[in-house]
Amino acid sequence: QSGAVKGFARVLASTTFSSTFTTAGVEAPYNCSGGTVEARRLAAGAYEVRFNGANPPVALVSVLENGVPTLTSVTGAKVSPGTFRVQTFDTAGIAADNVVFAIAAF
Repeated sequence: QSGAVKGFARVLASTTFSSTFTTAGVEAPYNCSGGTVEARRLAAGAYEVRFNGANPPVALVSVLENGVPTLTSVTGAKVSPGTFRVQTFDTAGIAADNVVFAIAAF
């Protein structure tokens, strides 16, 4: 359906997150294609989330942790079909890890 949620997940971002796509650390995944939702860490504060078999055009990302005063922004951008890059930054504009973020694809 046009405008429907195509996928979502919670990602437990951390400095020890896998650098290759994995389902470990990806909680409550949903993918309209029936495929998996995987994530990987590219660098400090930089992650990619992939909705296998789906091609949602946009995604919204939000930090879920309460009381994270050092985190000021989180962004998401499509990098390839079904894959989005997520970046998290602290109040000084420095890439930040050890957060939980949610991503919803539409």
